[in-house]
Amino acid sequence: MPKNLILISCSGKVKPKMCKQYEVNNLQDFVSLVERVSSLLPELNKYDELPAVKYDDPNAGELYQAAANGFLPGVTGKTGQNVFACADIQKLFENAHSGLAKAAALNVYKKARAIVFDDRFESAFREELFAVLEEIKRAHRQYGEAHDVVGSKEDPDRWIYAYENDGPMVREVTIKSKKSGMKPLEIVQFSDPHFNYCNEKDFAEANPALMSTYKNRWWHAHGDSADVVDRSFAFAAMSDQTIVTGDILDYLSWGAQELTQKHLFWRDANMLACIGGHEVTREMQGVVKDETSAESRFALLQAFWCNDIFYTSKVLGQRVLAVVADNGSTGKYTEDQYRRLQADIEYARKNDLIILMFQHEALCTANPAETDVPFVRPNDPHCSRDFSKSYIGGDYTANVLKDECTLRTCKLIRQSADVIKGLFCGHLHCDFYTEVLGLGQNGEPDGSIIPQYVLTATVYDNLGHMMKITVD
Repeated sequence: MPKNLILISCSGKVKPKMCKQYEVNNLQDFVSLVERVSSLLPELNKYDELPAVKYDDPNAGELYQAAANGFLPGVTGKTGQNVFACADIQKLFENAHSGLAKAAALNVYKKARAIVFDDRFESAFREELFAVLEEIKRAHRQYGEAHDVVGSKEDPDRWIYAYENDGPMVREVTIKSKKSGMKPLEIVQFSDPHFNYCNEKDFAEANPALMSTYKNRWWHAHGDSADVVDRSFAFAAMSDQTIVTGDILDYLSWGAQELTQKHLFWRDANMLACIGGHEVTREMQGVVKDETSAESRFALLQAFWCNDIFYTSKVLGQRVLAVVADNGSTGKYTEDQYRRLQADIEYARKNDLIILMFQHEALCTANPAETDVPFVRPNDPHCSRDFSKSYIGGDYTANVLKDECTLRTCKLIRQSADVIKGLFCGHLHCDFYTEVLGLGQNGEPDGSIIPQYVLTATVYDNLGHMMKITVD
């Protein structure tokens, strides 16, 4: 393969840098995608990673997305084929052996799952496609029988189960949409991978704060969490949408960025992820202050992240608007986030969509019944929490930060319980279930609630921890 790849747009014209996500608008688009990737597979199978593309390449994300969509120079698929068998997707998975080939096969799988909910495609084709995709999912989640770890299916908000053959621990929630008669949509969240790693570039730069962190930060040091993140990804990737809710990096280093690319972003061209507080610091149990600016650290993150680090939204399955927002880097919301969320809420109301929000930190629930919320299952530390006054939008926000925009954003969320049907976060390293009190337009509680699910860090227990969200 050539040293410098040239990206090809969907129209076939050369683009010097960017290749936007390939859109599948009709059957021929999808057939062309499958043909391209099938033709590319022998070449992709030679490599686990794109040759000559490194983790610190500012174009790496676009290059991997191009490869996943079958756009590489010198490799072309057949065109104009009118016959397509759903089993062709199974063949892609069976014949994909390298990391790069598996990423391309997964991209086709994810786009095929989106077609299942797209009424521009014939219903008979979507039915057949769904059956094949579910078969692929079952084949990739062969963990054996599941057993209850905490609670039972009768109380789903406080239920965790695990699989017998080293499968992940899973929490489940089913959420009703405003539309009926559609196949169930599955979103899988995991959180807090905490990649703790420095590579040769870090040692060459020798940032004093980072070197102090390297010396003193031993939790999952030397990339120790990579194996469990692989377990987490293997389960989550077979969903309709995979979302990671922050603290992917244990601290900002080139090594942590490298592991994030290799184990997550380069594997799934459709992944969504938010940042937490760990991503924006180089001081993690170190004793030397980082003299670099916050702006420079945010710029480093944005350059390689899989989506806008501050706010991203995406319609899933024609019934869910997934919102992925940063509230963990500063413990606050910005004016831009407020405006974008406000616009998304209006869009959801007009189009009969529900909103599910994914962010790193929990919201204050303002719920007087939640002064001492017990954990569903503990990891670190073993204690109950006061969600009624603490966390984003609580007493600290109001009295210490005195951040009016964050308070206004939290109020907007609470006044939108008619469309916001779930809040999903991590950060606390324990599993919790809470209920945020909804507000009427007069600013007073109106009897509505927004369920909030706090998921523990996926690195614990060496199994992976998932939130499996099914939207009916």
